Amino acid sequence: MSWKSTTTQTESTTNVQNDAQVPPPDQVVPAASVGSAGMNAATDNRPYEPVVPVPVPSVTAAGMANVATADRTYQPDVRRSYNLTRITQFVWLVAGVLETLFGVRIILKLLNANPAAGFAQFITNATAPFLAPFTGLMNNPTAGNGSVLEITTVIAMLVYALLAWGIVKLLWIVFERRIAR
Repeated sequence: MSWKSTTTQTESTTNVQNDAQVPPPDQVVPAASVGSAGMNAATDNRPYEPVVPVPVPSVTAAGMANVATADRTYQPDVRRSYNLTRITQFVWLVAGVLETLFGVRIILKLLNANPAAGFAQFITNATAPFLAPFTGLMNNPTAGNGSVLEITTVIAMLVYALLAWGIVKLLWIVFERRIAR
């Protein structure tokens, strides 16, 4: 190997650099000895050793999923987190539908909707089993025109929202496995 010595001269200083080892153009460069500094594949015409890709295991020694693999094999920890997220979404969906039904019931009672109408009967019958534990908890104020503010339904909305939140938190506390980093 020879040392490449370059000298550059400006108006007041002279710089000598003796830091780059350059092999002759016909010599094969081992892949392990090639650094990133000074090597440009587009301008370097020397032959080189091709880098052979090494297969990466899809599971590390600790049993964790290796996301760098091409086959995207999911490990139980990753799958568990996915399933836990889906269960959480389902709990919030059920709670959201229930809260919506309660909200529609409150609006129908406030507007003094006809209780004999099919839609009003559907909402009342669909929400009755969920409001049964709250029946008689408080007196619902009524106006002179027949509209009713169902405070028990408002309390039920709060209780079911807190219940959904508690279920979701409990699921995450019990089933989430923390990944040590």
